[in-house]
Amino acid sequence: MSKSFPGEENKVLNQQQNDPNRPYLRPSHDSNMPEEATKASPVVENATSTGTKTQISEKKTKVQNTPTFGDLGRIRRDGGNSDRIGHAMDHEQEAQLECLDWDSKKLEVETQFYLDQLDVGPPDDDDDDKFWAEYEEPELTQLKERLALYRIIAHKISKKKQPLDDVDLKKRYTPPILKEQGYFEGYELSLEWYFSPEYCMYVGFQDYQRLVLRDTNDYHKWKRYCKENSTYEADREFVKFYEKLASQTKWIERFLIDKKLEWGKIKCIALYQAAKIATGFENIYRPLLYFCFTEFTWSVWFDYSFYWTRARLFFEIWKRVAKQKMNFKDALKQIYEQDMFSSINYEIKCELECNAKSGSMKVDYDTYTAHIEGEVQEDKAFLSIMERIKKFVPKLKTYYDYVKKKLHVAEKIRLIPPEI
Repeated sequence: MSKSFPGEENKVLNQQQNDPNRPYLRPSHDSNMPEEATKASPVVENATSTGTKTQISEKKTKVQNTPTFGDLGRIRRDGGNSDRIGHAMDHEQEAQLECLDWDSKKLEVETQFYLDQLDVGPPDDDDDDKFWAEYEEPELTQLKERLALYRIIAHKISKKKQPLDDVDLKKRYTPPILKEQGYFEGYELSLEWYFSPEYCMYVGFQDYQRLVLRDTNDYHKWKRYCKENSTYEADREFVKFYEKLASQTKWIERFLIDKKLEWGKIKCIALYQAAKIATGFENIYRPLLYFCFTEFTWSVWFDYSFYWTRARLFFEIWKRVAKQKMNFKDALKQIYEQDMFSSINYEIKCELECNAKSGSMKVDYDTYTAHIEGEVQEDKAFLSIMERIKKFVPKLKTYYDYVKKKLHVAEKIRLIPPEI
């Protein structure tokens, strides 16, 4: 069943194409994302979409952050003569990229072949009036009582107390007590989620769909995530799809680091893979694929252009300072003259020309390397620097993170059955 909230405008592709698609950076940082990195792939740009619709289909379908570069922190040695930052080579995955040598036209045609197999949304049913009917008694009171018990469980968990089992919970918190306590709605003020009053008006939604994570300012597009509002079966399927996509596109890491392909071509190949993978999932609709693919490529590019690039820069400085006893400015100047990081050469140049005792890059270097003491293996030093950068400059969370967190919360408060 495909639904839109009354008055909602459906604009998936318009939102996607108008979004600058830039990663979250501190004011002193610049991702240097190439122009093509901010554009949708040709197939996406040319596709026709009927827009996003709230997914309420009943079809069957540990909290973690968005999958990131898997082996960027490793050091690989070339013939024992020189060290360089790299990662485990996955030749088998590259060999399976049958589209690697295709020209752009063939790649677009083959991608469209799989996109055409995806539905534009859940199938329409003939029970619109029933779905959007507003609650009446006694069902309205039953809903309030049900949601109150979820709030009580969540409150107990937040206080690190063991909630009662369902039978004892209902015995202790009888309907009169629940009503007297205002159905414990006040508990939501201290929780990381709440039940949307708007979604609680209509009988057709799952209780899971009524649950909304709070805006904590660390989500990339929180308002958009709330509107997606899929069933828990569809959300579980989305997580499986996203993780499979991340697993089968690990080749992007090496291609970016080794500069084997332009970013635009990499995105086109990845879209082909995403569309092909999506055909194996019943609840991955075309608008959702476009949206999550845009976030996926944004996340991958951020990992490379910001995390990896800066971790490697500060690692190279650390090697010269710690191993060759150079001072910071001399080490940075040598790196600049060797043009090792062309994408951030302007930042490096500004740092070198800075008259102050220490510029922003020196402050960052001290922050990310101060904890490295004594003789440390280079691979461990690099990984340590990477971890510190991620700690001090957290990446905005994506729809994948939102869904994973929502499913986790829903399972904890017994709103949905645990996944088998």
